[in-house]
Amino acid sequence: DVFEDCQTKVNAAGQGMEQAAKEAARKEVMESGAVSQMLEKLDAYIGKHGKGGFCVGDKLSCADLMLYAMLTTMVSGLFDGVPDNSFDRFKNIQAVRKTVATNPKVSAYHDSLKDKIKPIWFVARSL
Repeated sequence: DVFEDCQTKVNAAGQGMEQAAKEAARKEVMESGAVSQMLEKLDAYIGKHGKGGFCVGDKLSCADLMLYAMLTTMVSGLFDGVPDNSFDRFKNIQAVRKTVATNPKVSAYHDSLKDKIKPIWFVARSL
């Protein structure tokens, strides 16, 4: 799926390079490269088929949860060089991330992990 494709492209960017070059390559792939292009298409798709902060339709689905989990991981610090504001220009993607992050059950789950998985908890709370 598109989320796995994005993570694969980010992971591949800068492989084998020195740290600074790897971080620059990952930033580029997120801002104007292949991942950026995939996210533009995804954002447009959500805008056409989603409603009220959902990927498709107007109710929570697996697509919403997958988008939230995969994309939040991408900006959690796991991938060196991926800016934490990488999705700010994608209003529909951000709306889905915020809808899922503020879902009471998802929020309670994150709260239960806050002492174990701090980067993801912090990123989730920043939406």
